[in-house]
Formats: sequence, C-alpha cells, structure tokens
Amino acid sequence: MKAYLSLLKVNLLLYLREPGAVFFSLILPVLLLLLFGFIFGNTPMGDSYGQFGYVDGEVPGLLVIVMITVGFLQIPANLTIQKTIKVLRSFQLTPLKPATYIIADISANIVIVIFTLLVLALVGSLFFDLKFAGSLLLLSGGIVLCCLVFFLAGYVIANFSKSPRAAQAVGNMLFFPSLFLSDAAIPLNIMPDNMVAFAKALLPTKAVFFLRDIWFGNDALGSEFLVLSIALGILFLLAIVTFRWDAD
Repeated sequence: MKAYLSLLKVNLLLYLREPGAVFFSLILPVLLLLLFGFIFGNTPMGDSYGQFGYVDGEVPGLLVIVMITVGFLQIPANLTIQKTIKVLRSFQLTPLKPATYIIADISANIVIVIFTLLVLALVGSLFFDLKFAGSLLLLSGGIVLCCLVFFLAGYVIANFSKSPRAAQAVGNMLFFPSLFLSDAAIPLNIMPDNMVAFAKALLPTKAVFFLRDIWFGNDALGSEFLVLSIALGILFLLAIVTFRWDAD
C-alpha cells in the first residue's frame, strides 16, 4: 500500500508539471463545453434525449474524450519514453510488482478524469442549467469502468511499441477515429447509415452511450456494459502479461 500511495502521489505531481496534459485533459474539455453550449444551447431535445438538452448529453461525451486522450495518447507516449530512457528498469530491482505500478498510474489518471467531471459540472450548472437524473454511485462506477478500459488499452499499446514514435502512431490511429465517430464531438445522426453502424461498434462510442444512459437515469446495464466489461477483462490480462520494464 505504501508503494502504491507513493507512486500515486508522484504520478499526480508529474501530471501537474505537464502543461500539455493539463490543457488537453482539463482546459480543452471546458472550452469545448462552452463552445458547444453557446452554439446549441441546452433546451430539451426530445427523442433519445427526452427532457435533456445537448449540454446534458455532451458532458459524458467530453469525459470519454478525456479518457481516450489519456489512454490512446498520453499513457503510451509517457510509458514508452520511460522505458526508452531506462527509468522503469530501476523498479525491476525492487519488490515492486508490475500490477502495483499499473494500478497506481491508472488511479492517478482516474482522479484527473473525476476532477474534470467536477469542473464540467460546475461550468455546465453555471452557464447552461446542467441536469443530471442518474445515480452518483452508478456514475462513479461507470467512469471507473470506462477509464480502466481505455487506460489499459494505453498500456497494451505501449507494451507492443518499441519506441515513443511507434506508440504515438498507433495512438493517433485509434484516437482520431474515436474522436469523430464516438458521438462525443459529432452527432451520429448526421452520418450515413453505414458509418453509424461502424461507429456503434467502437468501444469509445459504447462508452459514450453507457455513461449517457447513466447520466439520464436510464437502464445502463445493457449491451454496452457487457461489451465494456469483456473488453476490460481482455485488456487487463494483456496489459499484465505483456508488461516489460524496458523497451528491449
């Protein structure tokens, strides 16, 4: 536990010292919420949104954008850099287990996502009368589940990448389609049917639908929850089995 808490503290401090990470995981989501909110407003939209408006449904989407930013871009890049310059190799000489390192790193990133949610909720309430009809406990569990899926995906990317450049290339290949096809930034209802069918098969899209259902107070324990849970199990095993302290 002592090792876990020490690593958690270090990871949070390192995050605060990276202006790029702070911008993309905290400042940018707030700017996007303000931009979309002033453009589309937050009047009830009907259909699948019911009594909720665009901003109400956009907050869960922005959370997923933060998750894939961390999972597909930041974790692979940071981990491969640390492996390349042999920072992690020193841990190999200690009793520290790979699982402890991974859990501490993921925990720090979950703290960042939750803090971003609080800021988004504050801004949304102040400017757009943000509405929430779900369970805070269920929302917390859903956020942790989605974070684990995408953060562990980042570890798998890093574990199979021999260099930071390779990790960045793979991360970008996953990030940008997810950004535009997950219903988080661009609504799926304006896309062709064949594109919608492809988008709905993506994990980020399922995460957006899953968190949005929780936010709206709908039954969220459906197919999205099942797929995300299965993905979590597979990615956890891959992350642990393929983990290496260095890039060699």
